[in-house]
Amino acid sequence: MEDIEDLLLQIEEELDNGKKSFFGSGVTVDAEVIVNILNKIREVYPTTPQRAVVSKKAVPPPSLRPIVPEYNLAEETQKASNIVLMAQQRADQILSEHNIIHQAQREAEIIKQQAADHKAKVLNEVRAEVNELLGDTQQRLKDALNAINGAITNNNAPFVMPPKI
Repeated sequence: MEDIEDLLLQIEEELDNGKKSFFGSGVTVDAEVIVNILNKIREVYPTTPQRAVVSKKAVPPPSLRPIVPEYNLAEETQKASNIVLMAQQRADQILSEHNIIHQAQREAEIIKQQAADHKAKVLNEVRAEVNELLGDTQQRLKDALNAINGAITNNNAPFVMPPKI
């Protein structure tokens, strides 16, 4: 079983290795990794402090006992609870930032799609207008060509003198 301190170090490493966020001063991390580490902390840290019951036979004589610093169980339990609470709050903050980034990306995709749709609409309108102008120009050129052909035909006709009066 892993030590709580090791798990907290893993969270710190994940935060240190995170990418700088576009928004705010946070970083983007793998939320799944943080949540897994928090779940491991919950497994290691019991919900109610458990005290070992040791019989007198199992207690070695004072000369063989290891030197163990004294600590206040309630105080240490409170410290551990505070660490878990801070880790959970930090994980929630990271998840919130992660969600903000995903929302911004979704909104950016919507805006891109709207821009692409508008571009297609404008291009279709421009094409229709250009086609109309080209059709008008084509008709005028046909009329001019017919006039030129008529002038050439008249020019090539034999000249007949008008009758004298």
